[in-house]
Amino acid sequence: MAPKVKGVIFDMDGLMFDTERIWDQFWSPCCRKMSLPDPPPEFYSNGRGLAGEHQLQYIAGYYGDKAEELLHAVWAYGGEQIKKGVPCKPGLKELLSYLEDLGMPRIVASSSPRTMIELNLQTTGTARYFHDIVCGNEVKLCKPAPDIFLEAARRIKVDIHDCMVLEDSHNGTGQTETNDIENERNNPTFCP
Repeated sequence: MAPKVKGVIFDMDGLMFDTERIWDQFWSPCCRKMSLPDPPPEFYSNGRGLAGEHQLQYIAGYYGDKAEELLHAVWAYGGEQIKKGVPCKPGLKELLSYLEDLGMPRIVASSSPRTMIELNLQTTGTARYFHDIVCGNEVKLCKPAPDIFLEAARRIKVDIHDCMVLEDSHNGTGQTETNDIENERNNPTFCP
């Protein structure tokens, strides 16, 4: 018999909001401004869900010592664009309303900066559905390490093994191979 879910941990970019596709569009203008080549197509999909040192190392694999400068440029440019609002993924508000009706604790665990998470939640009207937020720079190790999900479970006061984690990227679910969180065939449940 499957264990009962007692809390839900949501990734944000790509899962709740159609922001990954939007963020992909910010790299080329920033690269051109810095006289760098556009990223190849695999750059986007292989880098999704990364944050902190993992993200910087990944970008450095394409842009060398310009990686940090480029990342800051993309964050600045993207931040201005995102302020215009982002689209919710179909069914998000219905799911959040359903979980709210059940009294199920809900939290966002995203590699994005807190200011970006809060902005997206506010502009989409979904902030009221969440009990808290955990962002990548609030934990020791970012995704693909499990730290962000462990902290999210702690904050909603639910054992990680009783949580369902909704995550859409391979880099986000990479932590299921560690001893801290069981393989995705067991608890917690990871849903793409």
